Amino acid sequence: MVRISTGATLAAEYLAAHPARVARMVLTSPGVLWAPAWKGRAEGDIWDRLTADQQRRIDALEARPRLLAWSLLMEADPRAAHALVSDAEVDAVFARLLAIAAPAATCHPGRPLHDLPASVPGFYANQLTTADQLTVPDPRPALRRIRVPALILRGTCDYKNPGIAREYDEVLPDSTLVTVDGAGHLIDAEQPERYRRSVLRFLER
Repeated sequence: MVRISTGATLAAEYLAAHPARVARMVLTSPGVLWAPAWKGRAEGDIWDRLTADQQRRIDALEARPRLLAWSLLMEADPRAAHALVSDAEVDAVFARLLAIAAPAATCHPGRPLHDLPASVPGFYANQLTTADQLTVPDPRPALRRIRVPALILRGTCDYKNPGIAREYDEVLPDSTLVTVDGAGHLIDAEQPERYRRSVLRFLER
């Protein structure tokens, strides 16, 4: 099982619930292991690394009256906001926003990033997943008893707090934490050969 960012969080939850179904696990640039434990703590945010030009382009993208009304409605009544702006419409905006912000997830925020993933997460699904993370049971007690080999990869420039990756390494009994120089949150995009070698070496071990 190979998962990246929030996918690593979901993979850890799956491992806690179904340890017999996982032989090995690769967690790349993982998100927080259990969100309630990080409430009020600085976990790191890509939006804090935006260049002035990226911020300007995002502000222009979000300044359309329809989207301004929608964003206010999202705060008060997400169901009404969903009725106003469909999945297809907001997903197109979300994809554009992520394309603008993606370089901020690397070691060089101002440098264009090529070969971005063709698919992006749906906005509403992303919001629901984030909200759900605050309600799930703590997986850490179960994970401490599971001896499934896990490789944890974190880039030196990752905007995520380094304590997040360390927590996975401390909780999982049979884990290896590898720090990748010259990479941020998108290790596979910045250091593809090293990423591929590390993953294959671990899976073939």
